[in-house]
Amino acid sequence: MSSKKVERLLYRKQKITLRNGLSLVWEHRPASQSVSITCVVGAGSRHDFPKKEGLAHFVEHMIFRWQREDAVSPLFRSILESGGGIDGETGIDTTIFRIYAHKDDAVDALRCLARLLSGIPDSAEAAVREKAILREELNLFGEDEKDHLQRVKFRLMGASEALQHSTGGTHRRIKQLTLEDAHAFHSRYYLANNMILCIVGNLNVEELREEMEAIFSSLCSGELEPNPPWQVASGPGIQFNTTAPHCALFFFFNCPNLRRESVAAVELLHDLYVGTQHARLCHRLREEEAVVYMVDTHMGISRDYGTMDIFTTTEPKNAARVVSGVLEEAQALCEKKLPPDEMDRLKNQLIKGRLLAFELPFFASEWYALRDFHLAPDIPSDLVTWRRDIEAVTVEDLTRTAREIFRPENTFAYIVGSVNIFRRYRIRKLLRRFSATQG
Repeated sequence: MSSKKVERLLYRKQKITLRNGLSLVWEHRPASQSVSITCVVGAGSRHDFPKKEGLAHFVEHMIFRWQREDAVSPLFRSILESGGGIDGETGIDTTIFRIYAHKDDAVDALRCLARLLSGIPDSAEAAVREKAILREELNLFGEDEKDHLQRVKFRLMGASEALQHSTGGTHRRIKQLTLEDAHAFHSRYYLANNMILCIVGNLNVEELREEMEAIFSSLCSGELEPNPPWQVASGPGIQFNTTAPHCALFFFFNCPNLRRESVAAVELLHDLYVGTQHARLCHRLREEEAVVYMVDTHMGISRDYGTMDIFTTTEPKNAARVVSGVLEEAQALCEKKLPPDEMDRLKNQLIKGRLLAFELPFFASEWYALRDFHLAPDIPSDLVTWRRDIEAVTVEDLTRTAREIFRPENTFAYIVGSVNIFRRYRIRKLLRRFSATQG
């Protein structure tokens, strides 16, 4: 049997909408011993009420207070004792809840999730305790590096204030949060039609349709408030922070075409440019010039914006060489067409990597859920269609996508470390040259 036929049988994603508006995505894997459940809620830090930074994170913490409730605690304990796990994560656009359980505990896991999502405990004492825990979290970790970079990125790009503040909030703002704030936030955003639930593993949802309706019947639908329009300043933009002894460089490329049908070309371009340790930028900066140890990257996708982010560290004396490498490799992708054999290798590499990752149910459930939530309806969110779209990308598509993304107005940089005034001047000069060439 061919690999494509196997994929159609193994990765057969299905989707229904329950009567209350909850989108339910699942993939049945009869041979699996586990079930992975991911629920994405459209409620993140950008939705915090004015002057209530940290509210979305506070609500997530309050939701998990249900674990201590007598009616729910035995179910949680059963899942954890059989080797499963339960966790949550608050981001900029979403809050994600994950449950990983043995197949025999799958229905109990769904009941737990439904109880978590249905509301928050009406306990002033619990609210006081969770705020104390949030403040201790800030004391222990300070501002998360990822949080800090997101704030810097959106500030450089001129995005709205809601995108610029910290997910975890501040000590002062956390202290001011109230139980009433949490209830109001939950009522506004924790709506069935503002969630996507994905189940991957040994659970046949089709046979349990009515039971699923009953389990999640406590969730209500409502009118959703649209996010503020995505507006971005025109680059190139650069900011230096010379207070740190080490040197770290961050590049953010605004990717407007992540929101269109060319998302497959963007994924291939990302892999070719920086997505793996053998990508062009990584090979140049590490193998050829030996000025970095590694190049890290993230492709951020939301319903209304997309960015390609690059991060690396080096010695201050090499900062300009790294900047030159980033800009020159981007420019080369705009000017030189990829040879057909390299294009085939690139596609094969991306597809094999995704197939390997899909062996893990928790990866598959989160991939399905996030793509369904973030991407436009006409962009594929199942693996078979995704593969077909990747294979259909041409060399011309890749070059055109590079020219749309790697433009001066989409380019922003944040450089941390003791980079002296002469090196800062050289870096600015490199950006001006990039603007003149690509403009």
